Amino acid sequence: MTFETLTIENLTKSFDKQHFANNHIFLELEAAKITALIGHNGAGKSTLLKQMIGFIKPDQGDVHYGDISFIHNRKQARTMMSYMSQQYAPLEKLTVEQNLEMIGRMRGLSTSELQKEIEHLLADLEIVEYRDKQGKNLSGGLKRLTSFAMALIGSADIMLLDEPTNDVDPVRREKQWRLLQKLAYKGHTIIIVTHNLLEVEKYADNFALFNHGKLLKSGPVHQMSYKNHYQISFNFVSKEFLSLFEHFTIVNGCVCQMEIEESELTRILIQVKEGLEKELISNLSVKMKTLSISNLYKEELVN
Repeated sequence: MTFETLTIENLTKSFDKQHFANNHIFLELEAAKITALIGHNGAGKSTLLKQMIGFIKPDQGDVHYGDISFIHNRKQARTMMSYMSQQYAPLEKLTVEQNLEMIGRMRGLSTSELQKEIEHLLADLEIVEYRDKQGKNLSGGLKRLTSFAMALIGSADIMLLDEPTNDVDPVRREKQWRLLQKLAYKGHTIIIVTHNLLEVEKYADNFALFNHGKLLKSGPVHQMSYKNHYQISFNFVSKEFLSLFEHFTIVNGCVCQMEIEESELTRILIQVKEGLEKELISNLSVKMKTLSISNLYKEELVN
């Protein structure tokens, strides 16, 4: 089975012709990767998923999977994608197992394949004991887990998951992410909307940060850095030496830390080298400043 890159080209949607839910979005979503869509409520993340699967028609732009246009082939998009919405999906009068069986049959699984997948999903999510419980009698977390399993059964090429870990306990949340990692390893494209930045940092491969309908930044989760920014730290003997610098922080009374742009690096290092030669400082460290998803979120959306 060959998995393609999912490409979003100039996708734009406005519901009132003034405020954009999605404002000219360009984004490549890699196969065999988990991409987390992050951003404040109302940033356009859920609307993007709904356009990708064909529930909402964009004003302009397209979504390509190889040479297939999902915007112009909505039926094909829905056969190649699975979707989990923010709302609970299990039908109230059906049991957990019946909900899974219904979706699995809709996705063309044979009886043996269906039973095998149901058993694996129930076991992997630790919800075997609830298999015969009706949807209306499930807790919020169990409804969410059932919806999650319904999105995974049949292993669609592309999986769109809107806040799948909400209401779920920490132990089963980890199991959800492990299942997604296994699917990504097999080549599936996983796209997940979430507000849990710590989980993104721990489990996701890529991120896309949205605000007010615009895509602000995207890329690999574990390869971010402040371009042209450096962290310098050293132990100092006397505070008189620190008068050479404008901005710095003193830690534990004897450690100087500063953040500088690359344009200042040469000048600062010349001054620091003189301090080393005169034994006014020691334990010099110079590092490119790294950036976490949480840092990025705060800098782009909070500050």
